[in-house]
Amino acid sequence: MKNNGKDVERARATWRMWHQKENPKREYKKSERLLDEAFFAPVGKAHEILYSSDKWERDGDQHDYIHEFESHPTVYIPDSYASDEEVVGTPKKTLSVLGLRVKPPRLVVPELAKVREFSYVDSAGELVEVRLGKGAIMGSSPDKKTLIILSKNGPVLVRGGQMRVTARGIVK
Repeated sequence: MKNNGKDVERARATWRMWHQKENPKREYKKSERLLDEAFFAPVGKAHEILYSSDKWERDGDQHDYIHEFESHPTVYIPDSYASDEEVVGTPKKTLSVLGLRVKPPRLVVPELAKVREFSYVDSAGELVEVRLGKGAIMGSSPDKKTLIILSKNGPVLVRGGQMRVTARGIVK
């Protein structure tokens, strides 16, 4: 399958906006597996994310950032991964959670940062801390309203509230 050039350019533009750089070494990832999931189930409200990025710095000069989600966007995992006890609402179509109207041949995700930890509040009101391990990345949907976390354990999507990906970083 050929990837749409507009999708690649949009991912590059988001990468440049986030990093404030012109010459990315590794700017995006093609994520077909994410689109294989028909539905994502809501499992809680985002609390905090710890990530490492060289945004605004020389390439490779990584800094740690902690973002506390003020507007408490919803955390989604693939419906096929979620147990009935975890789900806190109705599963949504993957395209909807990603802010897409039409399924692209491939999803092009700009690599914004390496994710170290992520936490959310589950249906019982308990704080769930997720250690994602080495190699987990944080990206953005094309509309910059969904954080896409890709790890060896599977994808996590964060969308809702007033959260956005901007040149300042994650807002709200």
